[in-house]
Amino acid sequence: MAQRSDSISKSDQPITYLKNRILFLGPWIQMYEAAQMPSGNGYVFSGAGSIVEVDERDVPTILATRSGMNPCPGCSESMLFEILD
Repeated sequence: MAQRSDSISKSDQPITYLKNRILFLGPWIQMYEAAQMPSGNGYVFSGAGSIVEVDERDVPTILATRSGMNPCPGCSESMLFEILD
């Protein structure tokens, strides 16, 4: 197997992180701002159905977010976000 002669050291390449599309599910919330994420980025979701590209480092934090509001008596906290393929 031939070796590439144009190899680049890791320090020469910037680290890039994948973007994941996140869907906002909160129908009773008009806007949600996700600030102070692990990557240092912040995101604004502008109502139910909005889709935002999110840095892969922030995905677990955003998906773990639950609404503190119960949309109906006896309901548990609802998920606010869903990851799209």
